[in-house]
Amino acid sequence: VMPQTEEAINHARAAGVSSRLFEVANHKITDMAVYVVRYPAGQPALETTFTVSDRMTVRERPYHNRSCVFPVELRPDTPTSIYLRVHNQFPMKLPLFLWSETQFRSQVEARALFQGTYFGIVIIMAIYNLSIYLFVRDKSYGTYTLFILCLAGYVLVDRGLAMEYLWPDYPGIDFQMTLLFTALGCAFAVPFTVN
Repeated sequence: VMPQTEEAINHARAAGVSSRLFEVANHKITDMAVYVVRYPAGQPALETTFTVSDRMTVRERPYHNRSCVFPVELRPDTPTSIYLRVHNQFPMKLPLFLWSETQFRSQVEARALFQGTYFGIVIIMAIYNLSIYLFVRDKSYGTYTLFILCLAGYVLVDRGLAMEYLWPDYPGIDFQMTLLFTALGCAFAVPFTVN
């Protein structure tokens, strides 16, 4: 878990109960259960359980985000542990972060700015190469345009943006779309490299 600064921890202690967001920054998790355990008087007590799966829509998650985000309350005099049980069909990447609401919002905005810049550049490149193809009729420009659009589609799916923005009510379609964009990208890359 990403450590908080000493100043942030002291501020939280002075304020009493502190609300935090616990993030597992991977949207490709088949099944995950999060257990928040408190130790009042030294005895463990299960306080909260959250579950997430790749079959849940973004709206069904405890916090509406493509990553797995869970609200957690931290109390200054009660030790708290967070346990994860994860089953995954994909590579097991579990980057863990503990954010304040403000930190999380700032981080989400920074990610959105970067991703918007990336996709804006890709769209400009696609329009530019498509224009050249339409005027010159060189097939390599057409296949390159289709290749970069497939690559952008793959990145949309791989980063969870497609699940969050394009098909939020159909979470199970991500795996099929990954295969589709990969296959189409390879199909358009071959004629581009030949020409």
